[in-house]
Amino acid sequence: MSMVRRRSTVQFRNGAPGKRHNYYLNFDLTDDPVGPNGSQAAASIATGTLEGVSQPLAEPAHLPPASEQQVRSHAAELVELAARHGITGLAFASPGRLRGHVADDRDLFDIFEFQRAAADLLGAEVTVYSDGALRNQHVSPDLLTATPL
Repeated sequence: MSMVRRRSTVQFRNGAPGKRHNYYLNFDLTDDPVGPNGSQAAASIATGTLEGVSQPLAEPAHLPPASEQQVRSHAAELVELAARHGITGLAFASPGRLRGHVADDRDLFDIFEFQRAAADLLGAEVTVYSDGALRNQHVSPDLLTATPL
């Protein structure tokens, strides 16, 4: 039973024309015989790195949902943080869930940036739902009964 290792590099580009960045994904492939007589081979990535990227490719740590106590104890900071991202009328709906009004000139990136900053502040997961969701037919009851911070 032999193992064959191969080093492979994949190049791809990202960015607007004239401002493209080249990235290289390096990985090792290992062929392992899997059939009863070693007749079949399967390739699997053993290791991998992405060069040219400023941060490692890793999943963020999974955080527990923010409790009402956590949210209310940082209410003033959360309201101020939300305002910087165009979100007003912040209300607690349930653990990890807030409702707020997102200004018309803001988009999902503002919501995501607020969620990330709020999670950093609280050390817990926070998801914000726009009060526009209240117009939907099947709205979660916790969003309907959310209480202002």
